Amino acid sequence: MYEKVVARNSPELKQESLINSGNSLCDWAELLPPAEGLSLLEQADLRYTAALSTSQDDVELLTNLGDCKVKRAEYEMEIGNSLSNPQTWVRAKELFGSAMAAYGHAYSLADASVGDDVAGLLQNWGAGLSSLAVHTLDPEEALLAHEQAMEKLRNAAKLRPTDSSIFIAIGEACCAHVDRVQVAVSLKLLATAIEEGFGTALRIDSACLDSVLGRAEAHLAAGRINASAGMDFDAQNHHNLSLNYYLNALQILKADTRNGCKLKFEEQCNVLYNIACVAALCNKESIAAEALTLLVQVGGLSPSDLADDSDFQNLRPKEWFVSLQKH
Repeated sequence: MYEKVVARNSPELKQESLINSGNSLCDWAELLPPAEGLSLLEQADLRYTAALSTSQDDVELLTNLGDCKVKRAEYEMEIGNSLSNPQTWVRAKELFGSAMAAYGHAYSLADASVGDDVAGLLQNWGAGLSSLAVHTLDPEEALLAHEQAMEKLRNAAKLRPTDSSIFIAIGEACCAHVDRVQVAVSLKLLATAIEEGFGTALRIDSACLDSVLGRAEAHLAAGRINASAGMDFDAQNHHNLSLNYYLNALQILKADTRNGCKLKFEEQCNVLYNIACVAALCNKESIAAEALTLLVQVGGLSPSDLADDSDFQNLRPKEWFVSLQKH
């Protein structure tokens, strides 16, 4: 329907419909696998670019264009293998560069006094920089992008200190950078994610599912890092906290089933799998068994997953675990 309006001769309606068409294409792409969604994002990019030809100083439109290009870069990296195919990163890097330019231009024009969402722009810019930090092949570029991401997100938090989504983004940015740094630094990043990020979000909204899951995942990551470094006491403490937050997340989902709509099937399976992992690490066999059995029943787990994961080492002799591997 938007495309039908675009085909008409009304400049004002055409402009609005180009933007709405781009927004719809981006939303649609989110529902598809990367290989299918990428073509929709490319179409959305064309719609936004066409709209910009008559509204070069539209802050919201520039932000949407930046978001679209970041997602295109992420999909390019998911579809291709940047190690065996360097052209994958070349394409993604160009998209990231265009996205950062769009955010920067938007910020240079943004004016909160006329209604521009400066905090939202900074939040999206920070998330884009964090994604660049994750995907770039250059360690120095990764560090710089992460530092810039944290600066943008913290400035956004100053503008909207009661917006839990910004603090969740801070937590996610820290967790995303963990694999690119040494152990001591990674633990500091996770501590920041747990306290400044997800912890602040939980103080704003104690029933925020994303915050609870974020803290659960951060504690699980911290536990694994401590365990690999031989710090067993700290590892067990983090694992216990992780399990508590995961179980809290399940209670939130049970109390308000609408929260389940926030999670795709794959994400729900991932939550259950992590619960099984951390329960096994905490010697909570019954919880691990319940989670894994449910995953097998819904087709969210394969025998190879159980065979390859060292988290389940203590469960391997158990009869019920052996039985699950045969399904």
